[in-house]
This record gives sequence, C-alpha cells and structure tokens, in this order.
Amino acid sequence: MISRNRIKSIDWLRGFAIFAMIQSHIWNSYIAQQNLNYEFYKLPVTALGGYAAPLFTMISGASSYLASRKTSQLQSDAISKWSIFYKRGAAIFFLSTIINIISGQIYNEVNISILNWSIFQVIGVCLFLVPIYFQLNWIGKIIWIGLPLISSEWIYPNYQMLDFLFSGFAPIFPWSSLFFSGMLICELLFYVNELIFQRLLRFTFFGALLMIFGIYLSKIYQPYIKHHVTRFNFTAYIIYLGVFILLLVLTYYIFDVRFHRSTISGIFIGFGQYSLTIYYLQLFGIVLSPILIKALIGYAPQLTTIWFIPLIIIALFILHTIMNIIWAKFNHMYTMEWFLSNYTK
Repeated sequence: MISRNRIKSIDWLRGFAIFAMIQSHIWNSYIAQQNLNYEFYKLPVTALGGYAAPLFTMISGASSYLASRKTSQLQSDAISKWSIFYKRGAAIFFLSTIINIISGQIYNEVNISILNWSIFQVIGVCLFLVPIYFQLNWIGKIIWIGLPLISSEWIYPNYQMLDFLFSGFAPIFPWSSLFFSGMLICELLFYVNELIFQRLLRFTFFGALLMIFGIYLSKIYQPYIKHHVTRFNFTAYIIYLGVFILLLVLTYYIFDVRFHRSTISGIFIGFGQYSLTIYYLQLFGIVLSPILIKALIGYAPQLTTIWFIPLIIIALFILHTIMNIIWAKFNHMYTMEWFLSNYTK
C-alpha cells in the first residue's frame, strides 16, 4: 500500500520524469528515420529526455531523505534504522543488474555490459551509502556531493585506472552527486525551521540564480548539452540542480501547500508512486520489444508519422488509469514497489 501521507510533489516529479523517459524512448525506438527532421518536436523531446534521468535521480535522493526521516521515527537503534536502505539498495541494484544481463547478454542485440550503470544501479549503490552521508556535517555533505563531480571532470580524464566507475549509461561518478544533491535540497526545503513561504521564496531565488549562472557558464566555459550524456559537465550539473529546485518549489506549492488536484496531476502522481514497475514495463514494452522483433523478423517496427507519439502517450495514460483502478482493488499486489515494501522491511 502507498502511504496517504506522501509528499505529492515528489511523486508528481518522479511521474513526470517517467513520462519524459517514455516519450523519449518512443521517439528513439519507433519513429522512422525519415521523420527525424521534425525539429519542432525533436527539440523538446530531446531536452525532456535528456533531463528525465537526472531529474529521476535527484527525486530518488529526495524521497530517500523522506524515508530516512520516517525510519528514524519508527526505529530507535542504528542497525534497524539503516537496514531498510541496505536491503532496498541491494534489491534495486541486483534487479537492475539482472535486467542488464537479460537485455545485453541474452538478447545480444544491445551493447550493454553487466555493470552498465543504469539509473537504478546508481540508486541502489547510493542507498547503501545513505548511512555514511547522514554522519556528515553540512560541510562534509557538500564535499561528499562535490567529489564524484570533481573526480569525473578533472581527475578521471588523466587517470583512467578505475574506468568502470566512470563509464556506462549513468556512471556512479558523477551521477551519485545528483542523488545526494536531491537529499540535501529536500532536507533544506522541508525540514529547516522557517516559515514555508519564506523557504519557498528563498529557494525560488536560489534556483533561478543557479539557472542564470548555468546559462552564463554555458556561454563562457562549457556548453550545456540538451540530450543525455553519460558524464555530464559542471555546467550541466548547475542547470540540472537549478531546474530541479524550481520544479520542486513549484510543485510543492501547487500540490502540498495549495492541495491542487486534477485528473492529469493524479495520473502523474500515480506514475510516480509506481515508477519502478512502470519503468521496467516500458523498458521491455517500448525499448527492448522492437529489438526482439527485429531479431525475429529481420526489421524493427517504425511509426510513419510523428503524430503517433501524442496518440500513443494518450493511450498509455488511459491504460494506466484503467489498470490503476483495477489494481487498487487488490492493494497493488505484486508490483515491484509491493515486493520492496514487503520483503525489505
């Protein structure tokens, strides 16, 4: 069961990240090559798809901080308090690793190594490190967040002995910086003793300042790359963080302060509450199925018009709503979230 006391903005942003991933995967997997010159659609799809994984990683860090607060209230001893993070970290890491083995080694159609550093492999390792993070003071936390980014940008290019930590889809260096940045922002936004509107205004200003600084860096130092990159640069990190803060402040005000609800927002929140299940369903249904079909019949299915994308997305929304209504009658049993909740307590 999903808690009724969840912060809805966290779920909405996680659901939005999943939506952006699905849209990007449909584009990459099914749109015919001759249609890739639709720049008016390609630009937002590329930008959203490029930001989806960083946003999902930061939101995962934020929700992990909220989970740590809950376990602190329920558990008195340190071992019980942190065991849930070790168990869930291990479960998520090994699940993602098994998916890598299936998609890369068995299909033998995707250039994926076992340790390809998928988003969930990174999240799994970061969950293991959460107890260490919480032992640090504020300066230590900032250093902890900065080290993977600094190592990736200025140390790794000269010393490539630990290449496996810096290569893959979302390598632990520098992607762990995003996870723990999400934790730190969540801690500052939700649990600092200050009036809520003062906090929201302060963070709005700070997020906008980071955005302006990132755009400035993109002009004079390192250009910002809109599509997904494995080892993002410092400019990208600043922009990722600025956008994340602005989105979190905006959605927190809308959904958790003003308590706005609508059908569309409810669907995004539902996406976010069962993001792990939806992610792997779309991974097999959208990303890997055309590869398997190509292996069986010799060619991959392609959409012949770009307008199929919004139609497919609307169909997915409707399908999700229907499945969610039916699944709710069974307390969402056998989702991945259900297994994690029941077997990693």
